[in-house]
Amino acid sequence: MARTRALSGLSAAVLLGVALLCGGCGSGAAPGPTALQDLESALGEQGRTDFRDTFGTLALDTDGGRVLLYATDDVRARELVDGAARAHPGIETGRTAIRQARYARAVTDPAIDRIMAAATAGALPLPVYTAGLLPGA
Repeated sequence: MARTRALSGLSAAVLLGVALLCGGCGSGAAPGPTALQDLESALGEQGRTDFRDTFGTLALDTDGGRVLLYATDDVRARELVDGAARAHPGIETGRTAIRQARYARAVTDPAIDRIMAAATAGALPLPVYTAGLLPGA
């Protein structure tokens, strides 16, 4: 038991050391993961509500420091980004890259709901546990 406490104390010391060393992390050219996650969350919030007619999916490009917004219409996608900025001042919308989607959530969400309803009813030839979209679908 004493060994477990010692390892826990060591782990805490290592984490504290990393936190102290990384005090300025995220302040350079590449945003921290939280900034990208905040952007992704704000975009998704807008996409799943007022912009379901154009919103497809989102993908994090952590290496490139951006969020990929897949949408069926570029003009509406830019309006979605502007809406996210208004709803969440301070998010870094300049880190959004708009990509073409074939289908909007207004079309795909009901289709996914029908698939899952059929799976729950046992009406499909194979078990289905989840359904979703690939980025760009």
